[in-house]
Amino acid sequence: MRSGLRIVTTGMLCLIFSGGAGLAADDAASRGAGLYGQFCAQCHGADMEGPVNGAFALRKFPHDDAARFTASVTNGKGDTMPPWGGTLAPDEIASIWAYVQTGGS
Repeated sequence: MRSGLRIVTTGMLCLIFSGGAGLAADDAASRGAGLYGQFCAQCHGADMEGPVNGAFALRKFPHDDAARFTASVTNGKGDTMPPWGGTLAPDEIASIWAYVQTGGS
């Protein structure tokens, strides 16, 4: 099941950033901003600088590591971050990733 989720998520990221089918990157980032505010900002900070409750400063997240971001959001990070895979759909996680890549601008 997890490998299937990875394939779907990777496919969604390809669609979003290809400029072809799916959401345009700007639309994805705009949607991601709202989702970030709802699900992420309380721990990672409204400006992505963290550390609120010791959360990672997302502005420092490597921009070339969508797979790691997706896995962290989907599966959580031990005791420090809950898994969001049961709450957020793969396309929503991809939109949050698009927003994180903007650095909040």
